[in-house]
Amino acid sequence: MFEPEDLLPLEQSEPQLIEDLCHLYTTHVYSGLDSEEKDRESQARIRERLLARSANALPVATLMSTDGAYIQSSGKGVPQMLHLISQQRPWQRRLSMVAVILIVAVLVGSLALVFTHLQRNSESHPPTPHWRYGWTPVKTFSGHGNAKFTDLALDFGPVIGMYVSCNKNSAIDVHSDIISAVGPCPTLQAGTLEPQSSQSAQKEDVIQYITYLTITASSTTSWNIYLLKGTYYQPLVVEPGWKLADASSNFSGVGSAYEALAGGELPQGSTWELQYKCYGPGAFSVQVFDTTGVNGDTSKPFVGMTLPSPSCEDGQAGVTHVVHMDNSGGPYKLSAARITANADAHWFVLIAICNSQSCMDTGKSSR
Repeated sequence: MFEPEDLLPLEQSEPQLIEDLCHLYTTHVYSGLDSEEKDRESQARIRERLLARSANALPVATLMSTDGAYIQSSGKGVPQMLHLISQQRPWQRRLSMVAVILIVAVLVGSLALVFTHLQRNSESHPPTPHWRYGWTPVKTFSGHGNAKFTDLALDFGPVIGMYVSCNKNSAIDVHSDIISAVGPCPTLQAGTLEPQSSQSAQKEDVIQYITYLTITASSTTSWNIYLLKGTYYQPLVVEPGWKLADASSNFSGVGSAYEALAGGELPQGSTWELQYKCYGPGAFSVQVFDTTGVNGDTSKPFVGMTLPSPSCEDGQAGVTHVVHMDNSGGPYKLSAARITANADAHWFVLIAICNSQSCMDTGKSSR
């Protein structure tokens, strides 16, 4: 070992390091009284070489620390470098851990941001369905879970419709001033759609407003609510002196249909009429059946009730067609009406019986 007075000030400040170096370079190969002398000579030579090198910058070298890890050194003297190694290793390990945590946090945050952006983009740009003839979209609301919209002041005119779709079949409760939707919420269907619920005023000049909308749904349910304005179609009206054949003989619908009637009787010798009109693309036809049918075949319309097929568009849209019948046969009981029309065509049918002498004297036609 070196005596303290033989060491440089920097070496004196690191006695433990000097002791470790001495142990490291002890030869332990000599025996006898001169072994300690040999060790001192060996250590002196090594010290001289190290001091000589420390005077100049050491080349960049890879040094191994006591725990077996490798580091890069720029060479500012072996004692100083070893001192820096012993001081910086824990700091480097802590820095590496902090860096890993930051990188993971950035990655997770980025993924969450992308997911949120995609979800919001999907919610803010819901699919645009193809709506049935006569319906026009006014406002679409999108979101998930519970929500409330106020101060809307949406004008829908006399006819308003609502269509609700969700990302999964789940329960939803939608309420507004005048229209609601409660129950299972289906996924958005393909093809031509029409409102699941609608509300129509009794007059064409009525203006309906929605001022608020509340949605109750689970937090995992994403929903789209479509509010639509419908075309107002003036219903058919029973003329003075006439009465409905039965409670079900004034009906309307969309597209082809088969309407069961309540069995209203058309007495023998009575006069009755059929009114019908339609709106939309294509043509329209109506057939009326009674309980006896033709020669007992109830699948055939009775004579005189297969009517011409007017167009539902252009100048014929909304035109009321009226056919008067003088029932010289019978009596007949109404059983059903078959409507043939385009899937987007709206139609109205009314069957009435003359209830006074005045209507019996109006345009009759034989069966």
